[in-house]
Amino acid sequence: MGSAVKLREDFSAADLRRLAKRSRDANPSRRLLPAAAVREGKDRSEAARVGGMDRQTLRDWVHRFNAHGPDGLLDHHCEGPKPRLTDCDVLHADKGYDSNAISRQVRDRGAWANIPPKANRIWKNAFSPFLYRNRNAIERMFCRLKDFRRVATRYDRNAASWTVPSTRF
Repeated sequence: MGSAVKLREDFSAADLRRLAKRSRDANPSRRLLPAAAVREGKDRSEAARVGGMDRQTLRDWVHRFNAHGPDGLLDHHCEGPKPRLTDCDVLHADKGYDSNAISRQVRDRGAWANIPPKANRIWKNAFSPFLYRNRNAIERMFCRLKDFRRVATRYDRNAASWTVPSTRF
């Protein structure tokens, strides 16, 4: 059985409680209070109960506190998935994509959304049927490719089998 993890010595129990009190977020406070209880001499299971966690979770937070100080107890949120929208000037989309959220995302990326407005839209955004024809041509090309069973089912999923049928047009 392993030995208990030592808590860093540069913070007293009063300092830890003061940091917990000043914190605007509840999670770091909930993680600092068990550390203060350990510093006061309580056993690990009792200190873990103070923070509403088990001993293993307390041990993990003590490791992070020892490595990074009080900042190690903050929640670090990941950035999330990268946007699927590539860099472009104009985005052509179907009526089904006519929403404020999608238009805002396109505008934030520095592009213009050329989406035909839905019939129930109160405020109709700018739409160019002339530019929209290009989107239709691309869609027709993919529909024509799907007419060929070999391309539509793609039993051979390698680059050589894909380039042969697509170069015949």
